[in-house]
Amino acid sequence: RCKNLYDFLTKPFSINLNEIKLDIAIGIFNIDYTKYPTITPSDIIKSAAIAASKAKNYENRKICIFDNGIYQIIKRDEIIAQDIEKGIENNEFVVYFQPQFDLKNNVVSGFESLLRWNNEKYINDSPYEYIRIAEKKGLIVAISKQILKQSFMAAKDLMNKGYKTFHISVNIS
Repeated sequence: RCKNLYDFLTKPFSINLNEIKLDIAIGIFNIDYTKYPTITPSDIIKSAAIAASKAKNYENRKICIFDNGIYQIIKRDEIIAQDIEKGIENNEFVVYFQPQFDLKNNVVSGFESLLRWNNEKYINDSPYEYIRIAEKKGLIVAISKQILKQSFMAAKDLMNKGYKTFHISVNIS
């Protein structure tokens, strides 16, 4: 039935000779009181909204049914976000410098700053994962400030050691 509703709602229609096409995402939460005996109306709405948000990322039919897998992903993201906040406070985000080599002159011409999280729990995780969460939770600016500061300090240190012509590339969000 939801497929039929989706098809109906996304079918183009005209108003005053203007064609209108809606882009719709549908989030569904099946209320099963045996699985969720203490669920509240607020929880139901929040769960359906989460499923709708996930549905927006789908390419074809943007319909998503909330399930325990989605819940586990959300809980994991929340834990990582809390850990990111602690990591910012504890200066756990560090820069690794990847050399950039000038083949013509056969010298290192600069460096690219690479973000890494110096935390046992996440040290082997891809930066993509925690950057995505930091961006989503509004924590990326604080991380970017730390990375810029570390990069500038490294540039100053290199200049003090006699390196005059080099660059440091920093990707910030």
